[in-house]
Amino acid sequence: MDKKIGPDHYRYFTTMDERGVFIHCQRFIAVGETPHFYYVVSETTHRFAKCLSEASRQLHIKKNRKRVSKDGWRRHCYPDKNQALKSLVERQRHRIHHAKLNLSAGSLAMAEAERMLEAGHIPGDGGHPCGSDEYIESLAWE
Repeated sequence: MDKKIGPDHYRYFTTMDERGVFIHCQRFIAVGETPHFYYVVSETTHRFAKCLSEASRQLHIKKNRKRVSKDGWRRHCYPDKNQALKSLVERQRHRIHHAKLNLSAGSLAMAEAERMLEAGHIPGDGGHPCGSDEYIESLAWE
C-alpha cells in the first residue's frame, strides 16, 4: 500500500461558513492502475485504510475508490493542479447557470401562485402558464 502506483491527483472544491467561501484542494492517491485508468482514493481514506487489517483494508479501498481516466478530458480529479482548478471553474459555471435557471423559474412560479391565491383561483390538473422573463427567453429553445 505504500508503493507509489501513479501520480497523486487533485480536486478543488468550495465550502462556506460564517467567514465566507473557501477553495480547498483535496489530494487523491492512486491505489490501482489499468492501461487506461487509475483507481484513486482520497488522502483521508488512504490514511484510514492503513490502520485496518489487510482484508478490511482491501474491502475499504475497493468500496471507496474512484476510477479516473488517464487521458480523458472530464475526470473526478486530475494529476495536475492547474487542470483541477480549471475543472473547479467549469463546475462553478455550471452551478451558477442552474442557480440562475432555478431562481428565474421559482420567482415566476411563486409570483403566479401568489396572484392565484389572492384571486381565489385554484388551477386544475393541467399546466398553468406563469410567463417568462429575460433569462428564460435568453436560453436556446431549439
